[in-house]
Parts: sequence; C-alpha cells; structure tokens
Amino acid sequence: MARELHDGIMQSMVGLDMKMEVLKKVCARESYPIILKEVSSLQQIIRSEILGLRELIQHSRHVDLGPNQLVPFLSETVSRFQRESNIVARFVCDLEEAHLPASTCYEVARIVQEALTNVRKHSGATNVIVRFVQHFDQWVLVITDDGRGFDFVGRYTLADLDSARKGPAVIKERLRSIGGDMTIESAPNRGARIEITFPTEGK
Repeated sequence: MARELHDGIMQSMVGLDMKMEVLKKVCARESYPIILKEVSSLQQIIRSEILGLRELIQHSRHVDLGPNQLVPFLSETVSRFQRESNIVARFVCDLEEAHLPASTCYEVARIVQEALTNVRKHSGATNVIVRFVQHFDQWVLVITDDGRGFDFVGRYTLADLDSARKGPAVIKERLRSIGGDMTIESAPNRGARIEITFPTEGK
C-alpha cells in the first residue's frame, strides 16, 4: 500500500505542486495579483495534502523496532517532521536504547508519529518538543507544543478524557495496548502538553 501511494497519488500531487509553482511565476511576471493569490492558496492546500500523504505512507510501513532502534527512530521521526512541516521540533532523550519489548517499541513509535501529525494538522504550533525518559519504574513520553491547545481547558487524566469523550482516540487506543496512562494539559492559544507513562517492562 505504501509503495502504491508513493508511486501513484504522491507523484501526481508533487507534479501538480510543481505546475502551480510555474503558474505562480507567470502570474507574478504578468501582474495578475488576484489570480496569484488564489494559486498560492491552492498550492498551500496541495502541499498540506502532500505532507498528509507522506505521513500516511510512513504510518503504513511496517517497522521492526527493538531496544537498539527505538531511540534513533524517534530522533529521526522528529527531525523529519521539522524538515517537512517547517515547525521547529526537538527530541530530548539522554538514552541510547530503551529496554522494552519489540511490540511496545512499535506502539511508542506510532504514538509519537500520531502526536506529531496532530500537531501539524490541528495545533497551529511553531514549536514542539518530544521528551522520552525513564523515571524509576516507568517510561515517560512528553509532547509539548505552543499551539492553540485542545478544545478544553485545564488538566485532564485519561479517565477524564474518556468521560468527556475528548482527546486523541488513536493515541489512547495505542497506549492502552502497552498498559499506559496519559494526562493532557491545555490552555487556549498557550499550547498543550501530553504526558504518557507506561511500565519499564512494557506490557
């Protein structure tokens, strides 16, 4: 599926983006400001969809991750996110490997990918930080951004989120599969902080 998306729809979208760029130059040269504005707007939509497709392709690819691969994978995921989204992103982790089952490593990787996708699509953030640390008998994953926040104010536990039917459904499902917990802090136009914890031994 990932290859079909890349070789088909993705190439078509990239080709369309290139044609839009040529059209923008023509409009600028011939002084068509109204058309230039509309073309620029359409190009932004196309580029946003290209990013969405790239993320879908990444999420569709099966990855085998073990203790030695998880931290480098997360680091590269955050770096790629910054390159492709133009949102300043930083990965903070002082470990070289995470002693976790492969199944848990896989879920953690997907949680980070999903969280970053949500930041790009919904937050309007200009900065995001992903922290991954081990604290006594648990792992802690924190994603912080400076965007517009969620559609609620304050600190919500996982139970609060479930009761209110709020929060990122995909992330909640994945963290439950590894025996994890989550809290979200959010304030209007002051960003959001997602903290995920799970046992050091994995589930």
